[in-house]
Amino acid sequence: MKRIEDLSLLWKHKDFKAALALVDDMLTEEHECPYLLTKRGMLILLQQDDTGPSLEEAEKCFLRAHTLAPNNLDTIEELAHFYGAVIPLPDKARHYSGLFEDRVRISLEQMREIVD
Repeated sequence: MKRIEDLSLLWKHKDFKAALALVDDMLTEEHECPYLLTKRGMLILLQQDDTGPSLEEAEKCFLRAHTLAPNNLDTIEELAHFYGAVIPLPDKARHYSGLFEDRVRISLEQMREIVD
């Protein structure tokens, strides 16, 4: 849990390079963790220089995370943004945006059932 707290602190201070290094280290132990894969993809996109991993690597992270946890809203949202703005592929952007809307609708319905 300490490492997740460290990651949050690095993110808060916009030390994305150190955050990426921490995520990469964490992935050596938990290489199939959708949360870490999604964070890695996001951190790759936030890098301010061309010395780090490529956009294709970010895409691979998001897609692998989605394969492992197909209902994860964070990953689906990142894929929609990735294909909508980073590497513009409108059909894929629409696909993931629609999937995000569907999953949110289901989540809201489930929450309403709990409240009612």
